[in-house]
Amino acid sequence: MAPIVISEEAKRAANLRVLQRTDSHIVDIVGSATHVVLYEFNADSKAWEKRNVEGSLFVAKRSSCPHFKIIVMNRNSKDNLEVPLASTFQMQVREPYLIF
Repeated sequence: MAPIVISEEAKRAANLRVLQRTDSHIVDIVGSATHVVLYEFNADSKAWEKRNVEGSLFVAKRSSCPHFKIIVMNRNSKDNLEVPLASTFQMQVREPYLIF
């Protein structure tokens, strides 16, 4: 039996529908990563600690404020990570990491 091939556009449309179920104001996906893991820096121990968040990351465009946000569809719990992208948002890219 031949493997089922799903086009990138079909994957994108399916992901958009899933995101719209969590936030009806989402109108588009402007970026994504297949798999991310969230770490938080502990200033006391001066070490990175793994949080209970990992899954697919999406940068979503919304029809209302905030007009963009980062969403990690968390595979570890029902609680997804959602970060509004406002003018105060800061991040650094340090391959292969995104720090914010």
